[in-house]
Amino acid sequence: MISEAEIILIYYVANYHEMIAERIAPYLRSHQLVYTCPGYLGSLFLQRQREKHGGSKDIIFTEGETLPFTSRITAPAEVTITSKNVRHPIGVLPSTAGDAALQLLSPILGQVMLRDSFLEVALHNPNLVIHTTGTLLNISRVEDPAKNFAMYRDGFTPSIWKLVDVLDGEKIAVLKALGCNQNLF
Repeated sequence: MISEAEIILIYYVANYHEMIAERIAPYLRSHQLVYTCPGYLGSLFLQRQREKHGGSKDIIFTEGETLPFTSRITAPAEVTITSKNVRHPIGVLPSTAGDAALQLLSPILGQVMLRDSFLEVALHNPNLVIHTTGTLLNISRVEDPAKNFAMYRDGFTPSIWKLVDVLDGEKIAVLKALGCNQNLF
């Protein structure tokens, strides 16, 4: 039950974060940690819904940049894990709860490190540039039902990687303009 959990892990695509927040906010209680990954500022929906429902103010909201594993659906009801992500940058709200968040999430995720804000976490997520570029520039291959398209195996030519680098440079410039840390961990 959500109301009895010490840690709540939300691993779901960002376009559903608002719906998840609406559904779980009434059950959030004091001294819980809610981890949303990938973050993309989804915790702000949770915080808004918590306030709407008059919930506790001492909940730690955290967001992660990337999932613990790189995986792919390989058959119905089958997922193959291809690699383990070893570093897990997170943002924390309130910022004073950083040490508590690290202590709670490290046994679950392994190496966890703090970013200064959710905005840094959202902008440093590699999917922002890599997946969108790879998908858009390979859309006919992605939609071809006769192909088993795998983006990293099939979708990145040297020219596409050059474009990814340019877009990543623009993302770094945005981080800098916003006063955020531009460095990866």
